[in-house]
Amino acid sequence: MIRRSFTLISLLVLVAMPALAADYTHQEYFDHYEGTSTCLGCHQDEAETFFHSQHYQWTGETPAIVNAEGELLGKKNTINDFCTNPIPAWIGITKNSRGEILSQGCSKCHAGLGKMPSSEMSQEQLENIDCLICHA
Repeated sequence: MIRRSFTLISLLVLVAMPALAADYTHQEYFDHYEGTSTCLGCHQDEAETFFHSQHYQWTGETPAIVNAEGELLGKKNTINDFCTNPIPAWIGITKNSRGEILSQGCSKCHAGLGKMPSSEMSQEQLENIDCLICHA
């Protein structure tokens, strides 16, 4: 009985999820998408909050790092296990001797449209946030 109920509930959830996701669109708000500026029309506060986040700035507090009390550290200014220097690899595609792509640059995954994050917020920096990295 419990197994049958669990199976029935699971099937209902699987059937309902695509319908719920299909209802959550922004198509009724605009006719065409012009990049981040389209999102900023309604989501300016969210963009400003995201601009100040560690996810966009690549720096933040590091309480667990010895001798770094009070410093803001991260991928932009320290060595890590993936990006040792993001400046030359920000957009660049790195290939091996056979021409196989090894890396497509930091901006392939990080929520920016290619410009390096700046510590000073500006409209240009807000429009550099790629909303569709997470919301597509």
